[in-house]
Amino acid sequence: MQGVGRAPRMFLVGYYGFGNAGDELILRAALADLRAAAPGLEVTVLSHDPASTETDHGVTAVPRHRPDRVLAAVREADRVLVGGGGLLQDATGAGTVPYYAGLAWTGRVLGRGSAGYALGVGPLRRRASRWWIRMGFAGAPLSVRDEGSAEWIVSCGIAREQITVTADPVWGLEMGDQEVAPTHDNVRSGIPVPRRIGIALRPWPGWEDAAERIAEGCRRAFDAELVAIPFHPALDRSIAERVARAHPRGQVADWASLDDLVRAVAGCDLIVTMRYHAGVLAARLGIPFMALSPDGAEGKVGQVARVVGEPVRGLDE
Repeated sequence: MQGVGRAPRMFLVGYYGFGNAGDELILRAALADLRAAAPGLEVTVLSHDPASTETDHGVTAVPRHRPDRVLAAVREADRVLVGGGGLLQDATGAGTVPYYAGLAWTGRVLGRGSAGYALGVGPLRRRASRWWIRMGFAGAPLSVRDEGSAEWIVSCGIAREQITVTADPVWGLEMGDQEVAPTHDNVRSGIPVPRRIGIALRPWPGWEDAAERIAEGCRRAFDAELVAIPFHPALDRSIAERVARAHPRGQVADWASLDDLVRAVAGCDLIVTMRYHAGVLAARLGIPFMALSPDGAEGKVGQVARVVGEPVRGLDE
């Protein structure tokens, strides 16, 4: 429980410190939301790279690979907040859901309380994943970022009354002077034509050949520059370089900060994306985008496109 005479403390748990721009944007937005709602709140963040998280976001961070430090952070907090982002899914491995739901459970059994924040949920292909979510979040308030996530949570045995459908935090992130719709001064047959296309792809089975087809399709459709934007450089850099090489006017947009990334997206007239938060940023900046989704309209990037009325294409289209 909160001690007398000290500020309230929150332990924010997520996929932070891995260099994934989407998750770092979520963290920036989440901290802004929390500080606005509770001035003086002390936030500790779970991170793969605590030093960079502390430098970039101005918080205390603990290393996720140190169970002793993580448990201490739970004990020192008044609440464990799990989120946001797509944490409750087992597509990336059997251990993901137990890890995050287990931290929620730990907060609850230690009397610190737990909650879910703007979570993306699913797919859940393992029975054990549903059990962990049911145990970890029993009685806890949960906010999810879309109706599909709410349906997944209900399928785990969580009462619908516990769940609030909200939106991904990045939808509310202040964009500053970048929040201006781009101008299209290149016009063909009365229709604005993009002069710079941003491509945000991630690896998937068979991506090597498909990446070159995507670059070639952009070249044929538009007389435009192509900027490959690796949202998670550790995973996306190779595909970004391949796309750039396959286009006569291609380049890779390297970024050192989230502000650099936002500027790279803002400098485009069209975004083609497999990355969820590239679609969100494009929509926030008033830039048309096309979602490329291996899972069709039901995949998470497809859901972003459907919300704002942008097209969704499969990878073989």
